[in-house]
Amino acid sequence: MMGLRCNRSLSPGTTVFKIVLAALTLILFVPLPVALRSMRAETQAKTTTAAPVEKARLHKRAEVLGDWLTPKSKIPVST
Repeated sequence: MMGLRCNRSLSPGTTVFKIVLAALTLILFVPLPVALRSMRAETQAKTTTAAPVEKARLHKRAEVLGDWLTPKSKIPVST
């Protein structure tokens, strides 16, 4: 049984190389809070024109992204 071989190289001219480079640049140089704020703004913008069912899903997504952006207290609360 012959194994599959890929004849494509990962040279700077290939599309795969460009995609990998763009992804690494995004991951390394865009801090997570910046990306989350951008995703939240984009989600909120979509809710204005969305259908009711889609609007509820997008609203929940924006809420979750907002929760991730909100700093949490590290001081334990005593009861």
